[in-house]
Amino acid sequence: MQCWRTASAAQVQWGDRASLSIGTVGGGALGDERPYHAVAELREYVATALACGVEDLALFDLSGVLARKNPQEWINALADTRAAPSLPQTRRRSRLLKAGIKTGGSAIGWYGRLRRPR
Repeated sequence: MQCWRTASAAQVQWGDRASLSIGTVGGGALGDERPYHAVAELREYVATALACGVEDLALFDLSGVLARKNPQEWINALADTRAAPSLPQTRRRSRLLKAGIKTGGSAIGWYGRLRRPR
């Protein structure tokens, strides 16, 4: 998930005025966007954006939400989710560093592999 990079950049550039479109629930405007498959996925993106300081979030679109089995669950995910305690990339890096140390590998090596462009 790279939502945190986008949310962080928006917050740095626009501060309290930052806004973020966090994805689609239905077909999307172009029809080829990948929609959320589960409410948990949406909650993770919302929590990440909020952790980055972006509170003005948009989800597309209402017709996609209403077409789901439990539309209220999707609305609640957008409205009631709290900020994540840490960013996903930070948690992942921490797990990799711990794994590297436990297996006798170098934590710096794990971090270096994580930072390499793909």
